[in-house]
Amino acid sequence: MAFVYEYVATNPDEPEWVLATPEARYLQLDSFGISLENESDPSTFDLLIYAHSNLEYRQVEPQFTAVLSHTGVPIGIRLDSPESETALHRVLDTIIQRTAAAPSSPPRSRSHSSSQLGSPAAAASSVGGPPSPAQPTPLSPPAPHGAPVPALSVSAAAPSAPKPAFLYCLNLCINQRDATVRRGASVKAMALCSRHPWISLFKVLLLMAVQKLFAAGTSVEEVAAELYTALNMADLRAMPVYSAAEKALLRSSRRKMEHFPAQVYFSGNKMNFRLPLTLYPDEIPETSVINLIRKFNSQIMLIYHALITERRVLFLGFECSANEVCEYVLAAVQFLCPPLSGILQKRAYPYTNLTYLKFLEVPGYIAGVTNPMFEEHTEWWDLLCDITTGKVTVSDRSIAALTATGASMPDKLNSLDADLWNQIQSSVASHFGEEGVRAILLDYSEQLTLMATDQAEFADEQTRKEELEANRSRIVLFKLSGQYQDFLKDEEARRAVSTLDPTIPRYIRRLRARTRLKDDELMNAFGTFLKNIRTEEQLNEFLSYLPESKGGLYPVGVALFSNSQPVRHAAALLFRRIDKIQTGSGFINNLNLFLKLAYERIDSQLPAMDS
Repeated sequence: MAFVYEYVATNPDEPEWVLATPEARYLQLDSFGISLENESDPSTFDLLIYAHSNLEYRQVEPQFTAVLSHTGVPIGIRLDSPESETALHRVLDTIIQRTAAAPSSPPRSRSHSSSQLGSPAAAASSVGGPPSPAQPTPLSPPAPHGAPVPALSVSAAAPSAPKPAFLYCLNLCINQRDATVRRGASVKAMALCSRHPWISLFKVLLLMAVQKLFAAGTSVEEVAAELYTALNMADLRAMPVYSAAEKALLRSSRRKMEHFPAQVYFSGNKMNFRLPLTLYPDEIPETSVINLIRKFNSQIMLIYHALITERRVLFLGFECSANEVCEYVLAAVQFLCPPLSGILQKRAYPYTNLTYLKFLEVPGYIAGVTNPMFEEHTEWWDLLCDITTGKVTVSDRSIAALTATGASMPDKLNSLDADLWNQIQSSVASHFGEEGVRAILLDYSEQLTLMATDQAEFADEQTRKEELEANRSRIVLFKLSGQYQDFLKDEEARRAVSTLDPTIPRYIRRLRARTRLKDDELMNAFGTFLKNIRTEEQLNEFLSYLPESKGGLYPVGVALFSNSQPVRHAAALLFRRIDKIQTGSGFINNLNLFLKLAYERIDSQLPAMDS
């Protein structure tokens, strides 16, 4: 929530900040600028500040930021929390960087439905008034309304060095009793590092290598060189590389991971490995979300809320192995990835200790420890997940944010979480496996991101209002997080390489939500589908939006039963187009029997030519 001020000359000699919004309102932050909740219609937002070449900002005092508008007049924004201010500054920095090379032209004013940005929990305690005139401000000397405004001196960041490749590391330490050495034990350790996330599959090789270190006359250099050579001699030339759409399609349609067989020869042994081909970003092989769920049961919804809102989550495993602690941290990352990405690289610390506390500076870290001393320092974490007892503890200072107090319908939010937990329980009990459970989490997180970006589709207006209101607090906290900005960048990058019209995903969501579409809207949708689906690559991306977990082609195929003949024919032409492309023929053969019969009947009535 925020109050907005204008810098005006009520007194020509002493311009001052004048409150422009009598009540606190929600802000929406995105890549083109800042929008303010409409006073008469809270479901819409009006453009307040857009990207322009002279855009600058300065913090006048804590939680009060002055932004130079396109008219040259500063606009003051007083926010309800330091977190909100950080999010505002992060977005402004992004906009300034993007417009530095090519100044933006003013976007058209728009109003749209959206999930609001702000903290409902803090909304009840209204923020203070504008800066006191007696206090010195960075806008010095302030210019009268309409006069030129001095530039806000914001230092430009120095060009950054090329980003090094992210490395996945696997280490092993063995302590072997030996009465002939000091302290009665000999310790040997080794680590493997690679750009490939499936390095963890080589645990057995690392174990063999470390055991060799204990043999008399064996040097570390020799063993390390032998292992290095063995791994890098593995022939992976025929290993395919799939696009994001192909990965999603393969995992959805086959409900399992695709693998590539590889052989490694080490120490006279031939070792066979199956390297995963369809890993998502942030995914590590052999990580079990189900184990995390079984350990914490229904408390996983509290963990989920902490993760999606970028709280600090600490997994404590007193008297547990470092490996076990790591597994829980890596599994927690899978709760959000996909649809989010980058969490593993930016927030995850699978194992750490008291000698390395730098991770405490990372917003929303997800870390694993074994030292019980961490439990006593409640200021270090927001959520403590005790692996030994299965208990989840919320720090006192974080209870308000984590339990989403201030939401107008907390019971509804709890009900939605309960529904998700019931789905997960049922999936685990029915032995659907990791893929089944992760598909449920993916659907839930994806819907939340769609609501946050105003792209969600609902069956009716009542459902839309209820779900947006129920999720408002969670969406607010999510949009205040750095991972939300990362998500927006990822979406922009995805659209940049997409082979399809950007309206297609939304058309599919509307069909899946069974939104009542008029015949002309359906014809527009199918016309867009047919215009865009001509190649294997385009079809793969199209089908990736229609996973088996959400009914596959069924949401599109329902149009075969439309009362409108043109709509039925358009749907049949689409299915014919899909059937002609190699990837799609299998999907047509596996259609629901009623859909398949309807398609074949209508297809037989159409001309042989594919239009």
